[in-house]
Amino acid sequence: MSPEASGRPFSESAVATLKAAGEAAVPGWGRATQELLDASEMVIRCEAANRKRLRAVAFGLTDIARGEAALERTSHSQSVAHMKSFRRELKGGYRRLPVKQRSSLDRFARDPKLMSTIASQGLEHFKRCLVDEDLPPDQAGHLPGILEEVFTRLERDGVSGLIENLDRKAEEVIRIRSDRQQDRGRGRVKSNPIPILVAIFKAFLIGLLFSVAIVSIIQACDGVERGLCIERLWVILGVAAVLAFALLQAGC
Repeated sequence: MSPEASGRPFSESAVATLKAAGEAAVPGWGRATQELLDASEMVIRCEAANRKRLRAVAFGLTDIARGEAALERTSHSQSVAHMKSFRRELKGGYRRLPVKQRSSLDRFARDPKLMSTIASQGLEHFKRCLVDEDLPPDQAGHLPGILEEVFTRLERDGVSGLIENLDRKAEEVIRIRSDRQQDRGRGRVKSNPIPILVAIFKAFLIGLLFSVAIVSIIQACDGVERGLCIERLWVILGVAAVLAFALLQAGC
């Protein structure tokens, strides 16, 4: 079913793919992925309500403006609640892994030969997926850089460091969304045509998806399973491109 047919911004197949990959990588990450997607959906609803409120104000329709203002507040509260749950599931799931397993993940992630191969092939595949999405070139052009940053951080800080970074970005989203003086992060910076909020969302959404894939690859130590997991990485990166498009298309 398409997102339009279901009335939801993300397709059911994309959500199912990500949740299954997350849970296979780390128990609890399936729930973390669902919480993140639910938070994204609430942000989309919040922004749609805000735009409708502004239109109603411009037309002098105060009753509609009040209703949309209430919907914006409710959607915002729900998005923050989902983001907090996402943080708990992300870090909690990873911390429940045995210490020896976490150390092994960090060691493999810092393997320059392995990461170089995955990074070059993964980035190429991600670009090919993005070119199929009907995004303005100036917006699409910023997304591969996010993935490159994830690769760099993963090789430098390991999986543990990447998880900490994702948690900090989630905290930053909550802070910006809760600050009315910053207009909930709706502004843009000159060097980036993507709204500040969406840029942050992209960073840790792509980071989460990639970390799920990387953990799957690292945990599969024999050649056959690793090959299958690398194929799964391409699928996940393709879904990441679709989700990035969905958020931007929704006008966040």
